Amino acid sequence: MEQLNDIQLPVSMPILVAIVAAVIQMTKELPVVAKYKAYLPILSVVLGVLLAYYLQVDSWPIIGFMIGLTASGAYDFVKSKNGN
Repeated sequence: MEQLNDIQLPVSMPILVAIVAAVIQMTKELPVVAKYKAYLPILSVVLGVLLAYYLQVDSWPIIGFMIGLTASGAYDFVKSKNGN
């Protein structure tokens, strides 16, 4: 098993975070999702892992997890700063 300090973050990571955040935001607008909003961070992590796997990123489980957590957390942080 590789060590965590050997992980190289992809240059495209901010773009992948933006894609996952945009998909989650579009999903929030669906009327079917209204009662499942508490599970959207989990969906964000799953999308991040799947996207990293599909793009064949090295250490895809860890990178995908980071993409998903960043995508869900970044939007909530900006939202709280704007007071919405």
